[in-house]
Amino acid sequence: MSPIHLRLDHSFCAAGSNFLVFDRHHLAYLNILEKLNCAYYSYGNGLIAYVREIASRTEQYWRPIKHARRLVGAHARYADFADYGDSDGFKKSLQNFPGGN
Repeated sequence: MSPIHLRLDHSFCAAGSNFLVFDRHHLAYLNILEKLNCAYYSYGNGLIAYVREIASRTEQYWRPIKHARRLVGAHARYADFADYGDSDGFKKSLQNFPGGN
């Protein structure tokens, strides 16, 4: 099962443990400060990835429309969104996404 899934009531459920991974403290060649830094960055990057995943799935669910300008660093689902200004494409894209009409 996917770490994030849509519940029947259309709310998202995400398993944060799939994004927050703390395993570098097992590396014997790191000193205590390096292990602390690894934990800090694992938490920061994992939290950002977790929030980004939830935000991208929410955007996909509610309004899968691309922006008028090019977006730097778009999430993986963005390529499947309807083009800006394409109402027919938008209506068709809703049928391909959860909650579509």
